Amino acid sequence: MAEFPVCTQCGFTWGEYRSRGLLGCPQCYVAFGEALQADVAWFHHALALAVPEPSVSEGPDPESLARWREQIAEAVRAENYEEAARLNRLILGSGLAQRPGLGLA
Repeated sequence: MAEFPVCTQCGFTWGEYRSRGLLGCPQCYVAFGEALQADVAWFHHALALAVPEPSVSEGPDPESLARWREQIAEAVRAENYEEAARLNRLILGSGLAQRPGLGLA
């Protein structure tokens, strides 16, 4: 049987992460390494399948772009990286990212 990884700094186990969905400390990212990356990739894939992207017909106006940028900043401050990535995809999909200085590509 494979042994669960354990964080050497806080003692948090992979089983605890899987049951709670939270990590114990920053060192957990190193301790759980590839297994954690696989989980994050799976979450992003599941999120992309579950949340359809809104369609942008004529492209957003500058106010929408500014609002999306502020929402991305708020999501990052709240460590809601999935929402920040979703908003970034909206900007990239809108065609605005091809113009210099716009988007977060």
